Amino acid sequence: MALEIEFAPLSVEELPALAAEKKAEGARFVQLLAVNTEEGIDLVYTFMKGGVLTNHEIKGVGPDMTVPASPTSSWRRSYSRTRRTTCSA
Repeated sequence: MALEIEFAPLSVEELPALAAEKKAEGARFVQLLAVNTEEGIDLVYTFMKGGVLTNHEIKGVGPDMTVPASPTSSWRRSYSRTRRTTCSA
């Protein structure tokens, strides 16, 4: 199965509504990635539904900005259903 990957800009203020919208439509919260850049921290929130990974990017978060809590609390139960595997050398 080939995945389709999309990127979309996002503002800090839009994050709570986006998380609620994605959960309501049945999307999975896949990851939160933080990248330290010269302009500040870029946050990438990734959701998946129907083979499409959508990355929503908040760019240049500075020390004076307040970012809402991660949307993981809305998907708490999904982690208990994740299959865990271990690798051996």
